[in-house]
Amino acid sequence: RSQAFRAASTTDGPLTWLAGASYYKERAAEDMTITAEAGLLKLFNIPGAATLTSSQTRSQRQTTESWAVFGEVNYALTERLRLTVGLRWTHDTIDQSVQTNALTAPFTLVLGQGIYQPTVGVVNRGASFEKLTPRLALDYRLAKDVLIYASVTNGYKSGGFDAGKPSEKAYEPEEVW
Repeated sequence: RSQAFRAASTTDGPLTWLAGASYYKERAAEDMTITAEAGLLKLFNIPGAATLTSSQTRSQRQTTESWAVFGEVNYALTERLRLTVGLRWTHDTIDQSVQTNALTAPFTLVLGQGIYQPTVGVVNRGASFEKLTPRLALDYRLAKDVLIYASVTNGYKSGGFDAGKPSEKAYEPEEVW
């Protein structure tokens, strides 16, 4: 679910503005099963009955919540040249629970405890991230239908968790200029 609110100036003067806020919330669930069969053992010359199998299951639940407020001011320096300055503050919270079992022998000889790190019970973890991201742009109207511009902007993507590695802490956010 998401919601956004925006307010903008309505004047035709040299100064225009835009301000707003947004909210986003997502709940995700994932249940996976990976089954190793006797054919895998034969590839490694490990004896085992033709019907031998072992399964690793992973159950994950995650809630992501994001809040942001933003604003932008545009100022016409001339009839054709315009300066834009913007700022956005984002706050993200991620809560995750993961439970994974280990494979059984003799599959552990080939795959260790499994594709995913096994857990003892449910692992609950959470993290919050926030970032202030600016924007600066200059545009010039060469003709009625031709606009050129230059923009410097800081982009941000929240950090999070790898459900396959429940013993690891959150990975860091991504940022680009």
